Amino acid sequence: MDITFLVGNGFDLSLGYKTSYEDFYNYYLDQTRDSKDKAISCLRDSIANDFNSGSRLWTDFEIGLGIFTQEFGEDQAENYIDAYIDAVHKLHDYLSNLPKLSGPEGLTEEQLDTARKKIFHFYQGGTSQEQIDFSELLKKEKASGNDIIYNFVSFNYTNYLDEFIAALAQKSIDAWSIIKPNVFHVHGLLDDYPIVGLSSEDQILNPAFQKNEDIRIALIKTITESAIGYHRYSTLRGLIYRSRLVCLWGLSLGDSDKHCWNSICNWLHADPTRILFIFKHGVPPPSIFLSVERVRKTKEVISHFLNSADSLSFDKKTLISRIHVIFNPETVFEFPPKDK
Repeated sequence: MDITFLVGNGFDLSLGYKTSYEDFYNYYLDQTRDSKDKAISCLRDSIANDFNSGSRLWTDFEIGLGIFTQEFGEDQAENYIDAYIDAVHKLHDYLSNLPKLSGPEGLTEEQLDTARKKIFHFYQGGTSQEQIDFSELLKKEKASGNDIIYNFVSFNYTNYLDEFIAALAQKSIDAWSIIKPNVFHVHGLLDDYPIVGLSSEDQILNPAFQKNEDIRIALIKTITESAIGYHRYSTLRGLIYRSRLVCLWGLSLGDSDKHCWNSICNWLHADPTRILFIFKHGVPPPSIFLSVERVRKTKEVISHFLNSADSLSFDKKTLISRIHVIFNPETVFEFPPKDK
């Protein structure tokens, strides 16, 4: 049985890296402050206005790139692309020059074993009933002679997750649980064509640009990867559809990746035995003795995810019973790990 983790920027942040959009935003404004290029200055002002209006997530930055197209005439596509390229280069420079923090080499073998157990028991942050149900599910798989294979997909351009997963994959704590050592980067890496952009052409708000081939290649993620001869999103779908369980960890579930959330909803709809876990960051865990609070917060998280998907041929509400929300994300990834 395959269990696939889709991991976002929350992982890098949990290690202490300054990889939030706000961190990059301050760097970008400083680097473009004296630019004489009109398009770059215009993009800088647009980003600043969005940020000051409350757009503080990476998905806001990407969606903002589509909104920014409205500032250009039909014959100014090249000017827009120049500003876009400049912004992506600055993002590359910023991430590439972050100071290196302690990696898995600083962990003892005992700590690595604790980290392995946290991944194998990823459901431990759930309710008592969820812990019982999913512990029994994995026990039945093992009793049937089936390996439990843990796959990892990163939405980040950095390789920090890769370093830790490679270290954890060097051994297992039982004969059935296998951590795959290679992390798949759906948006590429800093040194391997990182993709920054949108999910669909309707997110390009300049109608004249929606059919412009160069703009589409620059901005629409699935078209970008096809243009450079990659098949990252079909690989992602393959990993998802091979899985019995999918876990979303450290992701904001933004509109610039709608095509990914659509794939997950279609995967969930296709087989009633499939299960989705969403690990929610930034929200205090609901009280263990106040059930109404947990129900309300769980509904909010599930609604946010389902609203992030669109263009589905079925009622999304049919998926709700197989979506589980965990409000203690550190129960999976925590370095150095603590025994709990």
